[in-house]
Amino acid sequence: MEHPRIHIKKSKMEWLHDLICITLFVGLFLYSAYIWPHLPDQIPIHYDLQGKADQWGSKWFTLLLILLMFLIYLGFTILRKYPHQFHYPSRLTKENAEHFYRNANLMISWFKLETIIYFSILSKDFIDSAVNPSNFMNGSEFLIWIFVMILTIVYFLIQRRHIK
Repeated sequence: MEHPRIHIKKSKMEWLHDLICITLFVGLFLYSAYIWPHLPDQIPIHYDLQGKADQWGSKWFTLLLILLMFLIYLGFTILRKYPHQFHYPSRLTKENAEHFYRNANLMISWFKLETIIYFSILSKDFIDSAVNPSNFMNGSEFLIWIFVMILTIVYFLIQRRHIK
């Protein structure tokens, strides 16, 4: 079934999420530029389960993390432009499509924000660990991120159930 195509303007919440994401992106880039002269030429690029570095690479790898974060942001931003392509319950009609699409776009916006926050923390920890090897994050941050993402999904699925 083809869903109706409706242009959905960004809500104030989505604009706020974008502003926070861009601020985090620029902040991380500026932090990287500040710390760049202090980074050794070879930095740890992978850690084992005990948090010990087991692979090394160029300090340019830190910029790859920032690029990855930007590509994730860009991907979520593009994805929100196609809510009519998502999977919806059969009760979606031309009359309620806007409500379903707004719900889906807001969920994507929250995913984008949560993911950019996580990758900002990960990238900063990664950069800091290159200067001070005992400073790498533990797995709890990853588990918290996954838990928050699951809560977001559950929340927006519940919200979707209330759409008539």
